[in-house]
Amino acid sequence: ENGAARPLESRPAPEAAGPHAHAMSACFGLYLAAFGLFGVTIGVLGPVLPTLAEHAGVRPEDMSVVFVFRGCGSMLGAISAGYAMDHWARNCPHKLFAACLLLKSCAGLCLPLMDSVGKIGVVLLGWAFCSNAVNAIGGTLVCIRYGKQMGAKYNAINAAFGTGALIAPMLAEQFTAAGWDPTYATWCIAIPDLFVGIGIGLTSFQVVRSDLAEPLMVEDDVRCRPVVYTLAFVFFVVAAELGLGSWIYCFYHQEIGFKSSVASLMNEVYWLGFTVTRFVGTAAVMFVPPGVLLLACTTFGLLASVSLLFTKSPAAVCLALGCIGFGISAGYGNAVSVLRQVSFISGFVQSLICIAASAGAMSGQVSVGVLLHHHAGILEQRQLAVVATSFLIGAFVSMTLLLLLARRHEKREVLSHVHQWATTAETTLFRVASPAGADEEVIMGYTPCFGNGPHGSS
Repeated sequence: ENGAARPLESRPAPEAAGPHAHAMSACFGLYLAAFGLFGVTIGVLGPVLPTLAEHAGVRPEDMSVVFVFRGCGSMLGAISAGYAMDHWARNCPHKLFAACLLLKSCAGLCLPLMDSVGKIGVVLLGWAFCSNAVNAIGGTLVCIRYGKQMGAKYNAINAAFGTGALIAPMLAEQFTAAGWDPTYATWCIAIPDLFVGIGIGLTSFQVVRSDLAEPLMVEDDVRCRPVVYTLAFVFFVVAAELGLGSWIYCFYHQEIGFKSSVASLMNEVYWLGFTVTRFVGTAAVMFVPPGVLLLACTTFGLLASVSLLFTKSPAAVCLALGCIGFGISAGYGNAVSVLRQVSFISGFVQSLICIAASAGAMSGQVSVGVLLHHHAGILEQRQLAVVATSFLIGAFVSMTLLLLLARRHEKREVLSHVHQWATTAETTLFRVASPAGADEEVIMGYTPCFGNGPHGSS
């Protein structure tokens, strides 16, 4: 009405048929592949960290600075991709998507060749920049394509991420068992990235929703409070998730003294629980509201993390880690789904979500490294459990605030629908009871009285 460009809630997309349906399915399959490779990228760093430390000639705990490089690269990549999606990549998002995948491939090929902490940090910065740009772009496109019905698809790409994170330690373990340098496992990520990037670059993005057709007016369509609560939740839950996932092998093998095979099994069990929940959540969100899944899984993860504080035997630790992974992995996707119920998600908002995740990853990983350095005696080898529990308490609080706000918004929507129904019913009754010609004024919101209308006196 006022001429301002606004992101529109699109009409339901027409059913795609024939070649178009196959093309759209193949395109989403490439999205899944890209997120799966993103998961391998995140999960592989922990298992190869000791070998990277050998390349650089330092101890593994001295490598915590590389997580700062990776966190900074992730945040820069997310904000750059979000800005590009909202401004100059609206008409060719797949070209931007493909470029990020190709650059990510180049960084993965270079990582095993680095021989100092500084060089490793710089390459990880570039690798993380492109990886989180892929995350931001792919997440934005899914939000745009599916709108408020995005729950299953968004959980599917997160399940692909979890699958990649589960495969990563197994991949590194196979390289180690074969007597090869495990850092070359990154080549098994870089080469598929190359082909997936080429595939996405050759496909066109079909705008079945109209959100990309106009500039995104973030200040008009994004509600700040739910976005802030979602960002806080993502920060805390990813800090716990990767604070654990990146250090499980090193911590339990080198600090606690468990056998390499036992520490590797713990890592795999953690990521297995993580992945199982992603797949279960993809199906469950079709029948259970995302807010219910978010509450149940986060609470379960927090309780499992508390139990880790009091367990020392390998079997009990392994079970607790699997339960933590099972509990917290559903948080990210379902929190974003809850947010989408109350606020529009533009490229800028998606980039903020990715930045919060990157900041959380950096904070969780660095926190464990700092505690290993300075507080080993005080915490009595409970550093991982302390970090995970602390961050999950923050996640629980921010999740509670988000769900309360979403509940309040839901009640307002119900009242709005009731009011709209009552207005429609009143208008219909007025048209039935009014003389001919009065309906035009009703439509315009103006009912003439005492002869002031164009049709004479009423």
